Amino acid sequence: MEHLKLFEDYRGKKLVLYIHGLDSHPHKDRIDAMKASDVSVVAPLFHYREKPAWDMLVEIMETQMPDAIVGFSIGGYLGLHLSDKFEVPALLFSPAIVDAKKENLIPPDLQPIPADVLKLMPFKGKMAVISPKDELLDFDKLKTALEGRAEIVVDAAMEHRTPTWAVEKYFPKFYEKYL
Repeated sequence: MEHLKLFEDYRGKKLVLYIHGLDSHPHKDRIDAMKASDVSVVAPLFHYREKPAWDMLVEIMETQMPDAIVGFSIGGYLGLHLSDKFEVPALLFSPAIVDAKKENLIPPDLQPIPADVLKLMPFKGKMAVISPKDELLDFDKLKTALEGRAEIVVDAAMEHRTPTWAVEKYFPKFYEKYL
């Protein structure tokens, strides 16, 4: 484990993998909100409808070894499973883990999460920020699906699309608790 400590010292800052949502992109204001906690952010752009993101995300996890994951919507769905697979803390905003296919949030051609990943015992270092006002996800189903897998934070001021103020509010709390 000493080599990992040396690598972290070399980098100088914690590295966060930002996974954006479907039909979205990495938002500069969200990245800046995370960087305010003195972290580096890797924020790849995915075209989920054109090419599955899972293999690329696994490659990023294996080569860049981020210290944490921040995912939004479909990015939260992927982040949840990456967090379990790599035992890396994750902050999930409105993770699209329930009714996603029915709601057309996950394109039909999106590579499914491998069965071996789904069988893993969940890593506990997760915080999920969800809202009863989420217009795309069933709040009660989402809350039930996250129980025991993540610390659940309910914010009634949010909707499905995460505003910058939510990242500014919750990322420092996540950082303090899990990083």
